[in-house]
Amino acid sequence: MLAKILLHHSIPVVKAVQMRVSNSEKESTLRSQENAKRPHHV
Repeated sequence: MLAKILLHHSIPVVKAVQMRVSNSEKESTLRSQENAKRPHHV
């Protein structure tokens, strides 16, 4: 019974984490594209 409650509450948390991860992935890809446009100084 307790496991069901925990599982029920963890579903929105997991979804929120997945959304955050996908957003950060999008940001990182955008940043890498921006960096690719700029000349690199080694």
